[in-house]
Amino acid sequence: MVARPDEGDPRPGATSTFSASQDLANRTDAVAHGFSPYLHVLVLAVPLAVLGGIALRGVRRRVELGNDLWAWLALATGLVAVASALVTGNGAIGPWLLSTAHRITEYPAVEGWWIVGLWAVVAAAGLAGPTAPDGVAAADPTGAPVAVDDPTSDGPAVDDPAVDGLVGAPR
Repeated sequence: MVARPDEGDPRPGATSTFSASQDLANRTDAVAHGFSPYLHVLVLAVPLAVLGGIALRGVRRRVELGNDLWAWLALATGLVAVASALVTGNGAIGPWLLSTAHRITEYPAVEGWWIVGLWAVVAAAGLAGPTAPDGVAAADPTGAPVAVDDPTSDGPAVDDPAVDGLVGAPR
């Protein structure tokens, strides 16, 4: 049924007083509010990743864990792709979000927990102390010699010339 110009549109809700930019802004706001209850882990993951990246950079390199930038890129890419589909879609945003937001935010939430777990492992490695490959003494922050087990010898190796009898040992 086509409405004549003098009758108006008989379909309820067929016309809108919103402009396209207002509609996009409202839909974007709805998506952000629809996702937020399911992405609460990001409130923990973001500051933890920033502080961990600053304070634990050396520990992360020592334990040879990769950078978490890839996880953040995957998380952001997934959220942007899904959010843009919701914002630019032509369906009613409210029911669409109510029926799908809990499902489409599962991967970003798991990714956020993975980032938290990564930094927990790095922090635990930092608390555990220095590590080194077999046969090489690790540096102790106090300067004391560190024993490292050498699988080819009968006992632990100590990287300290005084203990080895080379420096300051009585003759």
